Amino acid sequence: MVSLAQTNVIERDGKYYDSNGNPYSRRYTLYYNNENIKVDATIANGLPNGEMKLFYSTGKIQEIRTYSLGEKDGYWEKWNEKGIKVSEANFVKCKKHGK
Repeated sequence: MVSLAQTNVIERDGKYYDSNGNPYSRRYTLYYNNENIKVDATIANGLPNGEMKLFYSTGKIQEIRTYSLGEKDGYWEKWNEKGIKVSEANFVKCKKHGK
């Protein structure tokens, strides 16, 4: 399914830029063609920062990730399309921490 991007925001190699090529800093939302949210994230200086939520086209949550200026940092969870949690992990400075 093709996605509709937030106006004037370009994602390239894991970094987000505005239409002038400057690093993007704000909330970023990407939509499916059916207008359901695909990605909802906070971006700072072009990098994911804070919580990022990914959704299935049905609108159900797929993943919740936490970043610190582009690096995996914090609790991550993933669910299947039936809403059953299939994995969880904790990251500290990009490295999986704990079980």
